[in-house]
Amino acid sequence: MSNLLKKGNLSRTPNIKPKETFSLNDDVKIESEKAEETQITAEEATEEKVTPKKATKKKRKVNEDITSVRVTKETRSRLNALIQLGRAENVDDLIDAIVDDYIEVQLTPAEKKTFKILVDVIKKRG
Repeated sequence: MSNLLKKGNLSRTPNIKPKETFSLNDDVKIESEKAEETQITAEEATEEKVTPKKATKKKRKVNEDITSVRVTKETRSRLNALIQLGRAENVDDLIDAIVDDYIEVQLTPAEKKTFKILVDVIKKRG
């Protein structure tokens, strides 16, 4: 057998202490400070823009059909994290709010009309 298996062959050095130690609480404080800084600059930048509305809770019909949507695991994780933050009760409500905000902010009036027509056609199809 090799000499490595015998006790005493390894030379031990005294315990080395790290220069910096990690603490989860320290990391959270740093993150919150960064968030406050970005929030201040974001508030200044969005003074002229429309502020996002709070998600309105829509009551779902009891007999409403449920379907699935394929998304990447990363997207699923991000949606679940927003649910854990309390932004919505479930993913369906969260996606509804996100889509509503997108339609409101990103689409032109002509695109909104076209979108409404397309939604009506798709609903009637099936």
